[in-house]
Amino acid sequence: MNKLAPVVIHNPGKKNLVYKARDGLMVALTFFLWAGLFSKFYLTIFEGEMLALSMITVTLAKLIVVGFFVTFLVFHCWAIYNRYLYNQSR
Repeated sequence: MNKLAPVVIHNPGKKNLVYKARDGLMVALTFFLWAGLFSKFYLTIFEGEMLALSMITVTLAKLIVVGFFVTFLVFHCWAIYNRYLYNQSR
């Protein structure tokens, strides 16, 4: 059925320092990419550009924020579903 659930949900081998450093680096990189995108939009909005460009930028910023939350919710639901499948198989 779902052969990845034990690996994803409980794997004591993934608790060493190398995996934690890798995961921390991925989180930091993702955070800095999002911060860069938001700061670019913030600077573009408040630089005093044309109104149309500002409206487009605000719309794009809203789409990025909505996309971020939708992606987060999809991954969260996927993890809950995998945990459910793992508990059902035991």
